[in-house]
Amino acid sequence: MRSLLTLLVVTSLVGSARADGPDEPRQNQPATEQAPPAAVVTPEPAPAPAVVAPAPKNDEEVIANPSKKWGFAFLGIAAGSFLITAATGGAALAESSKQEGNPANPGNYTHDLAASAQSGKDLATVSYVFIGFGATMAIIDAVIWYECLRKPRSIKKNLASSMLSPAGVRF
Repeated sequence: MRSLLTLLVVTSLVGSARADGPDEPRQNQPATEQAPPAAVVTPEPAPAPAVVAPAPKNDEEVIANPSKKWGFAFLGIAAGSFLITAATGGAALAESSKQEGNPANPGNYTHDLAASAQSGKDLATVSYVFIGFGATMAIIDAVIWYECLRKPRSIKKNLASSMLSPAGVRF
Protein backbone atom coordinates (compact mmCIF):
# COMPACT_ATOMS: atom_id res chain seq x y z
CA MET A 1 0.00 0.00 0.00
CA ARG A 2 2.84 2.39 0.83
CA SER A 3 4.58 1.68 -2.46
CA LEU A 4 1.32 2.35 -4.33
CA LEU A 5 0.94 5.67 -2.53
CA THR A 6 4.55 6.57 -3.33
CA LEU A 7 4.01 5.66 -6.98
CA LEU A 8 0.89 7.87 -7.14
CA VAL A 9 2.69 10.83 -5.55
CA VAL A 10 5.70 10.54 -7.85
CA THR A 11 3.46 10.15 -10.91
CA SER A 12 1.49 13.25 -10.01
CA LEU A 13 4.69 15.24 -9.42
CA VAL A 14 6.16 14.15 -12.77
CA GLY A 15 2.87 14.89 -14.54
CA SER A 16 2.72 18.41 -13.12
CA ALA A 17 6.37 19.04 -14.07
CA ARG A 18 5.62 18.01 -17.63
CA ALA A 19 2.60 20.32 -17.71
CA ASP A 20 4.81 23.33 -16.96
CA GLY A 21 6.80 22.87 -20.19
CA PRO A 22 6.11 24.50 -23.56
CA ASP A 23 2.87 23.65 -25.29
CA GLU A 24 3.31 21.24 -28.14
CA PRO A 25 0.97 21.22 -31.12
CA ARG A 26 -1.86 18.76 -30.88
CA GLN A 27 -2.03 15.80 -33.18
CA ASN A 28 -5.44 16.64 -34.64
CA GLN A 29 -4.71 20.31 -35.43
CA PRO A 30 -3.79 21.26 -38.98
CA ALA A 31 -0.20 22.41 -39.47
CA THR A 32 -1.19 25.80 -40.90
CA GLU A 33 -3.65 28.06 -39.22
CA GLN A 34 -5.54 30.75 -41.05
CA ALA A 35 -5.10 34.24 -39.72
CA PRO A 36 -8.30 35.99 -38.67
CA PRO A 37 -9.48 38.68 -41.06
CA ALA A 38 -8.07 42.10 -40.38
CA ALA A 39 -10.57 44.48 -38.89
CA VAL A 40 -10.42 47.92 -37.45
CA VAL A 41 -10.35 47.49 -33.70
CA THR A 42 -10.83 50.46 -31.47
CA PRO A 43 -9.10 50.07 -28.13
CA GLU A 44 -11.43 50.03 -25.17
CA PRO A 45 -10.71 52.36 -22.28
CA ALA A 46 -8.82 50.70 -19.48
CA PRO A 47 -11.03 49.76 -16.55
CA ALA A 48 -10.51 51.48 -13.25
CA PRO A 49 -8.27 49.50 -10.92
CA ALA A 50 -10.29 47.49 -8.45
CA VAL A 51 -9.44 47.43 -4.79
CA VAL A 52 -8.28 43.91 -4.07
CA ALA A 53 -7.61 42.48 -0.66
CA PRO A 54 -4.03 41.42 -0.21
CA ALA A 55 -3.53 37.83 -1.24
CA PRO A 56 -2.13 35.49 1.39
CA LYS A 57 1.52 34.74 1.12
CA ASN A 58 2.56 31.62 -0.72
CA ASP A 59 3.66 29.94 2.49
CA GLU A 60 0.40 30.65 4.36
CA GLU A 61 -2.88 28.81 4.25
CA VAL A 62 -6.15 30.47 5.29
CA ILE A 63 -8.53 28.26 7.26
CA ALA A 64 -12.10 29.29 6.44
CA ASN A 65 -14.70 29.74 9.16
CA PRO A 66 -17.63 27.32 9.28
CA SER A 67 -20.91 28.33 7.68
CA LYS A 68 -23.47 30.15 9.80
CA LYS A 69 -26.12 27.64 8.76
CA TRP A 70 -24.51 25.16 11.19
CA GLY A 71 -24.94 27.67 14.00
CA PHE A 72 -28.61 28.11 13.17
CA ALA A 73 -29.08 24.33 12.83
CA PHE A 74 -27.64 23.57 16.27
CA LEU A 75 -29.56 26.50 17.75
CA GLY A 76 -32.79 25.00 16.39
CA ILE A 77 -31.91 21.54 17.73
CA ALA A 78 -31.16 22.97 21.19
CA ALA A 79 -34.36 25.06 21.23
CA GLY A 80 -36.44 22.09 20.10
CA SER A 81 -34.90 19.92 22.79
CA PHE A 82 -35.68 22.51 25.47
CA LEU A 83 -39.26 22.75 24.16
CA ILE A 84 -39.66 18.98 24.46
CA THR A 85 -38.16 19.20 27.96
CA ALA A 86 -40.71 21.81 29.00
CA ALA A 87 -43.62 19.80 27.59
CA THR A 88 -42.62 16.47 29.17
CA GLY A 89 -41.67 18.14 32.46
CA GLY A 90 -45.06 19.85 32.62
CA ALA A 91 -46.83 16.57 31.88
CA ALA A 92 -44.80 14.82 34.60
CA LEU A 93 -45.74 17.57 37.04
CA ALA A 94 -49.42 17.13 36.14
CA GLU A 95 -49.14 13.38 36.72
CA SER A 96 -47.51 13.95 40.11
CA SER A 97 -50.39 16.17 41.21
CA LYS A 98 -52.70 13.16 40.84
CA GLN A 99 -50.71 11.45 43.61
CA GLU A 100 -51.43 14.16 46.16
CA GLY A 101 -54.20 13.62 48.66
CA ASN A 102 -55.31 14.39 52.19
CA PRO A 103 -52.92 12.78 54.69
CA ALA A 104 -55.62 12.85 57.36
CA ASN A 105 -58.01 10.91 55.13
CA PRO A 106 -55.92 8.90 52.61
CA GLY A 107 -57.65 7.26 49.67
CA ASN A 108 -57.14 3.80 48.31
CA TYR A 109 -54.06 3.29 46.13
CA THR A 110 -55.56 1.82 42.97
CA HIS A 111 -54.05 0.50 39.75
CA ASP A 112 -54.93 3.80 38.06
CA LEU A 113 -52.82 5.72 40.59
CA ALA A 114 -49.94 3.22 40.15
CA ALA A 115 -50.11 3.62 36.35
CA SER A 116 -50.20 7.40 36.76
CA ALA A 117 -47.10 7.27 39.00
CA GLN A 118 -45.24 5.12 36.46
CA SER A 119 -46.14 7.41 33.53
CA GLY A 120 -45.04 10.41 35.62
CA LYS A 121 -41.66 8.75 36.23
CA ASP A 122 -41.31 7.95 32.52
CA LEU A 123 -42.15 11.53 31.52
CA ALA A 124 -39.66 12.89 34.07
CA THR A 125 -36.96 10.58 32.68
CA VAL A 126 -37.65 11.77 29.12
CA SER A 127 -37.49 15.35 30.34
CA TYR A 128 -34.11 14.77 32.00
CA VAL A 129 -32.72 13.14 28.87
CA PHE A 130 -33.84 16.00 26.64
CA ILE A 131 -32.55 18.68 29.00
CA GLY A 132 -29.13 17.00 28.92
CA PHE A 133 -29.25 16.71 25.13
CA GLY A 134 -30.38 20.33 24.79
CA ALA A 135 -27.58 21.55 27.07
CA THR A 136 -25.05 19.63 24.97
CA MET A 137 -26.41 21.10 21.74
CA ALA A 138 -26.37 24.60 23.27
CA ILE A 139 -22.68 24.22 24.18
CA ILE A 140 -21.87 22.96 20.68
CA ASP A 141 -23.86 25.86 19.22
CA ALA A 142 -21.90 28.38 21.30
CA VAL A 143 -18.62 26.93 20.03
CA ILE A 144 -19.82 26.99 16.42
CA TRP A 145 -20.93 30.62 16.71
CA TYR A 146 -17.57 31.52 18.24
CA GLU A 147 -15.84 29.89 15.26
CA CYS A 148 -18.23 31.55 12.75
CA LEU A 149 -17.78 35.08 14.06
CA ARG A 150 -14.06 35.20 14.65
CA LYS A 151 -11.40 36.35 12.22
CA PRO A 152 -10.27 33.62 9.78
CA ARG A 153 -7.03 31.99 10.84
CA SER A 154 -3.99 31.61 8.64
CA ILE A 155 -1.28 29.09 9.31
CA LYS A 156 2.18 28.91 7.86
CA LYS A 157 2.99 25.91 5.75
CA ASN A 158 6.15 24.19 6.80
CA LEU A 159 7.37 22.68 3.57
CA ALA A 160 10.67 21.52 5.03
CA SER A 161 9.03 19.22 7.56
CA SER A 162 7.60 16.77 5.02
CA MET A 163 9.83 14.18 3.43
CA LEU A 164 9.15 11.84 0.53
CA SER A 165 10.66 8.45 1.19
CA PRO A 166 10.16 4.94 -0.19
CA ALA A 167 7.93 4.25 2.81
CA GLY A 168 5.62 7.15 1.91
CA VAL A 169 5.28 10.76 2.93
CA ARG A 170 6.59 11.34 6.44
CA PHE A 171 5.98 14.38 8.63
